[in-house]
Amino acid sequence: MCHFFPCPDITHMCHFFPCPDTTPPVICDLECKPGEECKFEDVVCVSPPCDPVKVCSPVRCEEDLRTCPDGSTVGRNPEHMCHFFPCPDITPPVICPDITPPVICDLECKPGEECKFEDVVCVSPPCDPVKVCSPVRCE
Repeated sequence: MCHFFPCPDITHMCHFFPCPDTTPPVICDLECKPGEECKFEDVVCVSPPCDPVKVCSPVRCEEDLRTCPDGSTVGRNPEHMCHFFPCPDITPPVICPDITPPVICDLECKPGEECKFEDVVCVSPPCDPVKVCSPVRCE
């Protein structure tokens, strides 16, 4: 017997332990789409016994948010076991230093003249300035 009932003698109570559950565990084994999981759903029972049926239903994730380093927030992704969506990439742009070597004006000019770069009328860009000797200006 698997229940509790009182004994006729009031001084002694007869207790029986509940029967162990011998029902094998039921596994929900439907193949569901990403973002869905297999669950058991109760049905409207017309003629008992009515077992729950296996259905695929949307994964319900907790609705908490993670704050990202840039101050934005992300929620959970039901298609990836409710892990948080990734934070936006906030990698700062890489600014390369100007590594062009300095251009040296190396024309040999007459006394009173100096080597300078002069812009030219450009017909087919890119057009680099040309080296010219110009009179030294006193300022």
